[in-house]
Amino acid sequence: MEGKKTPLYDTHVKYGGSIVDFGGFLLPVQYEAGIKKEHMAVRTECGLFDVSHMGEILVQGEKALEFLNHVLTNDYTDLKDGCARYSPMCNENGGTVDDLIVYKKADNDYFVVVNAANTEKDFQWMVDHKIDGVELSNASAEWGQLALQGPCVILGRCANAILDEVKIDHMSIFLFADEEARLPRVKELLETEDTEQARRVMRKIDTGRHAYFECYTGHRWGDMHEYD
Repeated sequence: MEGKKTPLYDTHVKYGGSIVDFGGFLLPVQYEAGIKKEHMAVRTECGLFDVSHMGEILVQGEKALEFLNHVLTNDYTDLKDGCARYSPMCNENGGTVDDLIVYKKADNDYFVVVNAANTEKDFQWMVDHKIDGVELSNASAEWGQLALQGPCVILGRCANAILDEVKIDHMSIFLFADEEARLPRVKELLETEDTEQARRVMRKIDTGRHAYFECYTGHRWGDMHEYD
C-alpha cells in the first residue's frame, strides 16, 4: 500500500493497527480491540489519535495579526502567547472556506492548523489574500500531531508514553490550561531538552477534567491544552 507515513506509522503497525489509506496517509482505522471498545474507551476514559495528516501553516511578520483578523472571522487581538483560538475562514460571500485553529507562539508569529483535505486550498486562499508585512509557509511536511481526548486524561502518563515511542529532535511546548503550579516548570524543562526531568514532573500532573491534548512531533514537539 502506497501513501504518506506519519511519524507514528511504525508504532501503529507495532500495536496491530489496521492500516488504510486516509486522504493519502497510511493511518490505522482501528486496532485489534475493535471500534466499539475504542469508542467506549474515549467516551469513558481517554483515547489517543494520530492526526498528523492535518495541515500546518505558519503566519509570521509584523502584519501577521492584522492579516489573521482580516482573513478570519474571529478576533485575535487579545490572544495571549501560548494560547489557541478557533475560527472559520470565510470567502467574500460569507461561505466557509474551512474552519481552523490559530496558535500564538509570540507577537508576529502564529501557527495555524487546518483540516487535512483542505490544506492546499486553505494555503492558496491565504496566499491570494496576503498583505504586505506577512510571510506564509506551508509547513505541513515538517510536523506530526497527536490528539488525546476523553474525560479521564492524565497528562503525565500519556506524555511519558509518547516520549517513549517517538524520537524527538527538538521540543517546544504551549500550555493552554489554568497554569497549575507545575506546568510552567514542564515548559521550561522541555525547552531546555531536559526530557527525563520533564517526565518526572509530568507524571505528577493529573488534570482530572475533560481535556484535549496535542503533541507535535518530528522537528518540534508540544502543544498541550485543555478546554473546560
